[in-house]
Amino acid sequence: MLQGHKKAASPLMVVVAYFIIYVVWGSTFFFIEKALHSFPPFILGSFRFVTASAILMSYCAIKGYKLFNKRSILEAAFVGFLLLFVDMAGVIWAEQYVSGGVAAIIAAAAAIWFILLDKPKWKENFSSVTTVAGVVLGFVGVVMLFAEQIMASNDNANGNLKIIALCILVLGSIAWTVGSLASKYFKKSEAQEKEDLHVMVKTAWQMVTAGVLLISPRYSQASTHHLN
Repeated sequence: MLQGHKKAASPLMVVVAYFIIYVVWGSTFFFIEKALHSFPPFILGSFRFVTASAILMSYCAIKGYKLFNKRSILEAAFVGFLLLFVDMAGVIWAEQYVSGGVAAIIAAAAAIWFILLDKPKWKENFSSVTTVAGVVLGFVGVVMLFAEQIMASNDNANGNLKIIALCILVLGSIAWTVGSLASKYFKKSEAQEKEDLHVMVKTAWQMVTAGVLLISPRYSQASTHHLN
């Protein structure tokens, strides 16, 4: 495909993409909340990522994709640390104290951080009145959500933990944004581009990173202690 020419997405694929975002991705927070009734938080996260990475890596191997490249694996590990360890571990822990719906709203607010932290696109983003208005309204919405949760926590024995959970969700959302932008702007030479791993392979390595970190002794003990 020639540079500068983009193939227009079909209406059906747009609908499918939005369905995946709203139903598949959105349901993640619901099922995490339900799974926490039976699993310690960090063990739940580790099981999820180790299992998913094994399935995805096996698929990539069957497809014949290259699985190893030191530079690509290190980049994937860095991104996986921010996206899947910092952010998702925070989400899983926080959903012990806030609902999956609240966690989903905070996660969706990542769009705000993308606009604020994507410096190369500042001129484009902040020259748009609708974009700036969206950021302002998004911030107002998050503040209102915090205020509502703070008022509700006054009558709750875990009130302080609920506020901490909200803060962790916001920090996790920022980490997700930083990781995504780092992945977007990683600079590679032409030779490195040719040796780069397939995006699905790098995604599998990201999940391996999170799965291993979450199953580390410190986090496993914290999870078991909570369950007890």
